[in-house]
Amino acid sequence: MTHYIAMGGEHGCMPDNCQAYESLENAIDGLDCIYELEEWQLDNLKEFSGGHSSTELRRDQGGAYCEISSCDCSEPWEHGEMDGPENWPDYVNVEPEEGDYIIESTVSGPDIISKYSDSPPWRHKIQEGDNIYKIISDEMEGGKYWPNVWTLSDHGNLSLISLESLKE
Repeated sequence: MTHYIAMGGEHGCMPDNCQAYESLENAIDGLDCIYELEEWQLDNLKEFSGGHSSTELRRDQGGAYCEISSCDCSEPWEHGEMDGPENWPDYVNVEPEEGDYIIESTVSGPDIISKYSDSPPWRHKIQEGDNIYKIISDEMEGGKYWPNVWTLSDHGNLSLISLESLKE
């Protein structure tokens, strides 16, 4: 699916900001919020052709340029520093895949971390004081494989989460 990458900064340098949006309109609005664009600059960005549009900025707007490009990669969250798969549900598998971690909440006892369809099965009962982030990240580092992490509620609801959300 096509999404839109909005970025801006100084010419010849890495962008100061970069974010993916689901629509061209949202990308334009995002840049407008950052740079407080004038009408002529908004018009330049709306002239989207060949998968790209750009406009020059005045010095007092906080950069030299801003631009929008279309992209059809499968992981749009990779374009934004503070973005994650949980913000792009249409791009993410709705079911766990082989090797994904599942944090199961249980009513009768401690929570359990397991790997989905893993042979041999790997399970870890969470004890009081356990750091779930450390347990999972150590397992990922040990196997040099970084799959998705899911939560399974005691009601059977499955949700994709980011490993970083467990860091707290």
